[in-house]
Amino acid sequence: MPLRTLALALLLGGWVSVFADEVPVDPNLVVIISDVHVGANPNKPDYAAVPEVKLQRVIDKILAMNPRPALVLNYGDISYNDGNKIDYEMVKPILSRLDEAGIPWVTTFGNHDLREVFWSVFPEKRGVEEFPERLVTVTETDRAFFILLDSLEVGNVSTSPDPAQLKWLDEKLASLEPTGKRVYVGAHHLIEEFGVAETLKKHPNAAGYIFGHAHHWLCRPIDGIPCIGLSSTGYTFPGDTQLPGYATLRLGETEDVFTLHSQPGDPQDGETFTVRFK
Repeated sequence: MPLRTLALALLLGGWVSVFADEVPVDPNLVVIISDVHVGANPNKPDYAAVPEVKLQRVIDKILAMNPRPALVLNYGDISYNDGNKIDYEMVKPILSRLDEAGIPWVTTFGNHDLREVFWSVFPEKRGVEEFPERLVTVTETDRAFFILLDSLEVGNVSTSPDPAQLKWLDEKLASLEPTGKRVYVGAHHLIEEFGVAETLKKHPNAAGYIFGHAHHWLCRPIDGIPCIGLSSTGYTFPGDTQLPGYATLRLGETEDVFTLHSQPGDPQDGETFTVRFK
């Protein structure tokens, strides 16, 4: 940019005018995806690259947002079925579009993933040092923290409580209380399976639990904990009425609003779930 043009831009509107083509970021907007199930498995008769296409469309929508979200969260089942390396190689250029746009994204694992295979393709996606063999992350935005736990038990569709993660979570929630920010805890599996409820109830800053796995938008309190179950972003069970989609989270001063964004024709498209604070 010529110096004269730069000086004029600064006089008229500052650096925002100079870089007017850059899309602003909303620090209180988060996009949530889950169960993208991308992969190349010719042995699955119901697979025809559909999850890949649907994830691409969701990324298109995220990149078209103005302002853009501060963060994208993924709640597991990245691989189509078996944690094959080709699945992660297929999904990497899709999710890398977020990196290229400067939108950070965080993930955890589901029962269809394999940790070491994923890390061979995404070596940069590691979690807290306390769990080097799992993927546990803590991410901060202006108004909230997001803790993603690792509920994957290899070879098992379901899960069970992990005492080590629960002890760590108890200590982490306590350490975050002085910040004054609420904390959303989550994992791939349902809260009943992973046994997190009692730990969350001990801490007033624990705002709710977010999970995937069921492929359905299921929002209701469970054992006193607000729970947000996510629709699959890429896969629909045969005969299912719920279509793939994603969610947005609007973080407010006194309440947070989760909204389902699904395909036209889904009876739950546009539904909201609100978590309010005193």
